[in-house]
Amino acid sequence: MYNIKFGNLNLYNIFLYVILFVFAILILILAKQNTDLRNQLLGNIPKLKEGDNFELVEVQDLYGNKNNLQIDKTTIIYLFTTKCPICTQNLQFWDKIYENKKIDTRVVALSLDHLDSTKEYANKHKLPYSIYVVLDVGLFREKNRIYGVPTTLLLDSLCKVKKIYLGLLKEEDIIELNE
Repeated sequence: MYNIKFGNLNLYNIFLYVILFVFAILILILAKQNTDLRNQLLGNIPKLKEGDNFELVEVQDLYGNKNNLQIDKTTIIYLFTTKCPICTQNLQFWDKIYENKKIDTRVVALSLDHLDSTKEYANKHKLPYSIYVVLDVGLFREKNRIYGVPTTLLLDSLCKVKKIYLGLLKEEDIIELNE
């Protein structure tokens, strides 16, 4: 098609390499802008840290009963949403955590979605642990400075955060949580 030679490469191949190079530069620029924007949005927001108090908020169980979640012993809390694919991947690890938990440890899941979608999700995945729906997600996020899911928290009996696990759990995390 194009038989104009420039060294060993024809003009068409040179053109394709230039386009590829331009796209690579654009991707790097967009990735840098994305990182900068994320840091601007979340960088100045204080986040929950180990040693902080976990603030309890009003929740409701899957039957619609409203109550305040009580933490009176070591508790492992799983924060999730029903539309989060990584949250669903984490369920296999959460089942292991629940099966291997100590007698004096409580395992609780907190949904940041509506009651109906949480009920459907819990039934679909046959979740064996206690599940509650946070009634005021905005207040919950503000009080606890938690902005992403899935998040797994290990709390002591005084509601102090002992450990925070963000994202997909690993086998080592399950061992550590069940110690």
